[in-house]
Amino acid sequence: MMKKLTFKLLFTVLFIVLFNSISAQILQVNTEEAKKMVEVTMKPFLKAIPIDMLPYYNIGDTNEINKAVIENPIPVYYLENDSLKFSNTWRVPLIINDEYRALFTVLFSNEAYSIVDFGAAVLAEDIQKYTKKTPIYGILRVFSIHKDYFIIKNEKNEQLFEPIPVYNNQKVTLSEILKSIH
Repeated sequence: MMKKLTFKLLFTVLFIVLFNSISAQILQVNTEEAKKMVEVTMKPFLKAIPIDMLPYYNIGDTNEINKAVIENPIPVYYLENDSLKFSNTWRVPLIINDEYRALFTVLFSNEAYSIVDFGAAVLAEDIQKYTKKTPIYGILRVFSIHKDYFIIKNEKNEQLFEPIPVYNNQKVTLSEILKSIH
């Protein structure tokens, strides 16, 4: 009986420490520098896209480029040794006429920020729909099971993960994700 109680207590303490360290990691990611870089380079980047290719990025014409703004960057995480690790990558929504049209992928590497990809129109739309109801604190990419999750917090400030694309309230905990890959 004493061993069970000790095990339960140890497990509870470990869970609290793990949960708090994951939450702290998500809160400390700086999005400002990534956002500044995209704000400065966005218009020249978009104007370099050939006009006939603009529809592939949900951009109607060059006039829409002049209306383009961005939303706050969304940090991207992955799993390493059963814990979240920041990937030095952000997804930055491109907004035109209040619609999320595409995503810039920004990477911090060698002490510099750069746009490494652009597109993901469907994911941009999913983010816009989802954030109308629930703030997103990040995206978790789980390569071993080929799944991505929105990182959110519930009303108790507990961290949860919602599979992308989002269906009917499928929020899971990190431990449930870890069980699915082990």
